[in-house]
Amino acid sequence: MNSYAVLLGTDKLIGTNGVLSLEQNGKSLEFFRIRDVFSQARPGSALTIDADIKDTDGTSEIKLANNAPVVIGAGLRVQSSDTQLLVARDDGTVVFKAEQVEPDQSFRPATGPLKDFFEQNPVGAVIRITGNFYAGSHLIKSDARVDPTDVPFGNVRFETLNASAAESGLRLTPFGFSF
Repeated sequence: MNSYAVLLGTDKLIGTNGVLSLEQNGKSLEFFRIRDVFSQARPGSALTIDADIKDTDGTSEIKLANNAPVVIGAGLRVQSSDTQLLVARDDGTVVFKAEQVEPDQSFRPATGPLKDFFEQNPVGAVIRITGNFYAGSHLIKSDARVDPTDVPFGNVRFETLNASAAESGLRLTPFGFSF
């Protein structure tokens, strides 16, 4: 199984299996899954994801399966390349963007238990998610241009850089993260 680092707003979700879900009405709903990543060693490979989100007005639904739109609201378009998937409005406004970034060391803690975790569990790819969108009924603001103190998930505000490590999927709840 591959291990990924997912950068979401100011948060670093390290060592996950690439599945992000949320808790809504007591149920776990998956809204993001990494299916594959780009590798120069594998010709034809590309960042490939599934996503189930809504635009910030909450009415334009976007469901992607292996980067292909299964459901897409009016005025939205999907573009993809080997290392990026973009959902944007016709005017160019970004709704959701997933990009595979170079796995440099900047996302890795230099000390502490997460440093030890990395040494034992190397990360296969680093995926950055940006945009302003709804996952279920929860607004996720992870646009790189927004103030990092204004990145809400439900009732949670990520006011400082957070780093979490796990070997399974990540579930976002109104109280924070759980694995």
